[in-house]
Amino acid sequence: MASCESCGKKVENPIKCKIEGVELKVCKECSKFGEIVRNKPKIDNFNSIKFKKRRKKEKIIVANAPELLKAERERRKMRQIDLAKMLQIKESLIHHIETREIALTIQLGEKIDEVLGLELVKELEID
Repeated sequence: MASCESCGKKVENPIKCKIEGVELKVCKECSKFGEIVRNKPKIDNFNSIKFKKRRKKEKIIVANAPELLKAERERRKMRQIDLAKMLQIKESLIHHIETREIALTIQLGEKIDEVLGLELVKELEID
């Protein structure tokens, strides 16, 4: 036989009740001071719930990005300084990227894509 966690009275079947934010097992008289907590139905087979796998998207720079950049710049008859001004970066950075001395970043690649209409940055889905 259990006892009421509120008044201490002996009770055969205590009632789960939430009183002032605390869940207690109480007698019928004490249950009126709070809200009776109903048992949640149990899920028998948790494996029957299917979860959708999220595919991660990762951005990469295409392998021939420096060559594509240089070819497009020359096709438009632009000098490195002209492109640098359009992108608001230093001319030397354009030179270093075109000669593969510095790797092109995703952020700058996206900026170049936007300005020149190229696809130097590709988005891949990964499982």
